[in-house]
Amino acid sequence: MEPEILSHAGRSQAIRAALDELAVQGEVERGAVFTRAEVVDAILDLARYTADQPLHTRRLLEPSLGAGDFFLAALDRLLAAFSGHGGAPPQALDALRHALCGVEIHSASLVTTRARARARLLAWGAAPSHADALCDAWLRRDDFLLAPLVGDFDVVVGNPPYVRQERIPAALLA
Repeated sequence: MEPEILSHAGRSQAIRAALDELAVQGEVERGAVFTRAEVVDAILDLARYTADQPLHTRRLLEPSLGAGDFFLAALDRLLAAFSGHGGAPPQALDALRHALCGVEIHSASLVTTRARARARLLAWGAAPSHADALCDAWLRRDDFLLAPLVGDFDVVVGNPPYVRQERIPAALLA
């Protein structure tokens, strides 16, 4: 099942149609650029998003998930940090619900990233219902620039899409 836009409320039909069109475009059309693991790790290190820190007390935003390169690396660090600071899988739902936020407009990329995040949570020992609830809390299909995100973030990381302005639907340029 394709994830739905978090909220179309208050959006014009033209914007809804443009977002739905972008949700199924290919890599070239949507400007997808993937980041090597060593670059992801270096950026997370520079942002001081490291497993020796109490990451469960911080909020990280990845505004354009793509294949989940940054999000999944951040999740691995978050779980290691949480465990290292005495946290355990049964506490994760409450303690980690607000720790991550990932936004992606492309449906298939979001589905893949969600499955990979869920698998990591299950391997770590989270209950299936908790893994699902955390993925639901963390991941959303939307255009980051239009998404109704609540609260502040301590860390924002990612690799934005590189797309020519001419390829952006007119409704989203207004």
